[in-house]
Amino acid sequence: MNRSLKRATALPAILLAIALAIAGATAGKEVVPATPEGEGVRHDPAIGPMIGGRPPMPAEIRVTEPPEVAVEVVATGLEVPWDIDWTPDGRLWITERPGRVRVMVDGRLQPQPWLVFDEVEAEGEGGLMGMAVDPRFDDGEPWLYFAFTTRTSDDEVVNQVVRVREESGRPGTPSVLLDGLPGGNVHNGTGLAFGTDGKLYISTGEIWEKERAQVPSNLGGKILRLNPDGTIPADNPLGPGSPVWTLGHRNPQGLAFDPKTGNLWATEHGPSGEWLGIGKNDEVNRILRGKNYGWPLIIGAAERWGYEDPVLAFPDRALPPAGIAFYSGRAVPEWAGDLFFASLRGATLVRVTLDDSTRTRPVRIERLFERDFNSGVFGRLRAVGEGPDGCLYFGTSNRDGRGRKGPDDDRILRLVARNRG
Repeated sequence: MNRSLKRATALPAILLAIALAIAGATAGKEVVPATPEGEGVRHDPAIGPMIGGRPPMPAEIRVTEPPEVAVEVVATGLEVPWDIDWTPDGRLWITERPGRVRVMVDGRLQPQPWLVFDEVEAEGEGGLMGMAVDPRFDDGEPWLYFAFTTRTSDDEVVNQVVRVREESGRPGTPSVLLDGLPGGNVHNGTGLAFGTDGKLYISTGEIWEKERAQVPSNLGGKILRLNPDGTIPADNPLGPGSPVWTLGHRNPQGLAFDPKTGNLWATEHGPSGEWLGIGKNDEVNRILRGKNYGWPLIIGAAERWGYEDPVLAFPDRALPPAGIAFYSGRAVPEWAGDLFFASLRGATLVRVTLDDSTRTRPVRIERLFERDFNSGVFGRLRAVGEGPDGCLYFGTSNRDGRGRKGPDDDRILRLVARNRG
């Protein structure tokens, strides 16, 4: 065979190899293998927690550049945006950890904060954190709810949940709904979300004092449930005297309700030094009334009676999860019904597809915008939510003292469907 013919014969094979490589990059790269069955107990020491493994989980796929979407910058120059939400008129509300509530109107970030909480104690992981919009905002109840760290007159660090009524576009006087929640330099929790039952759910951390999480009367390391006015629902699992909905949490941050089932889901940070050599083990949990999620007695999915295992657990790579949201698929139909959560150290936005029948079992996990473990296109990510335009929004957290900030950080970004015609 002459040299020209060899080149002609080899060319299609080369082009095919290139095409397959491109297709493989587009489809993603498997970086963590599947766990077909739960791993059960990995370690049962005489002293310290029982350590479980991963529950049944699909492989984790790295998709650095998701082909379905393009990324648009919505806002820049923010300082640690912790949470985002929208009022029915389309305004985007952003909490900044130093204590500022920012608003975007018609796609423009207003230069002056809508409200500044001067009493916020923004030290360590504390500050102005979670927020939620009252679902009755357009029905005569224009309340916005916030959670933040502050100090008492006795110089004790605590967390508060307050609500503020919007009056002619301006904030009214904040009203305290829940005061004296455990507060500290780390593990403050303070995610807020309204359920389909109209109740306000609040996540609390155990402020690095792990024993709190198993004490029903202590409000640290819990998920709480209140009426919108701050009173306690009579049907709470511990009765009308306790706001506790679930216990046994370490540092639950994000809360989101699945609109298809009404189920509550939460992200939770795993251990990072309470016991020598034990780290990672971040979780995503389905939150069920009155259940015990194990901390600090059990880490991961140990399959032990009386304790609820996580739906997702990450014992091999730190993936500290923050904001969480379910997505409708209005702008990106391929993602309809999927669960998304943002990772801080993991520097990735994780997409989780659930099974159609029960919506309790993950069938696909994609780590979006991740370049390598703990390295991502946009750095540390925290806030995530769906806007009224049907697009998924997420925020960076590169100015929180643990990231590498860029000239425009921190930013709010939006995912729009990519034109593939």
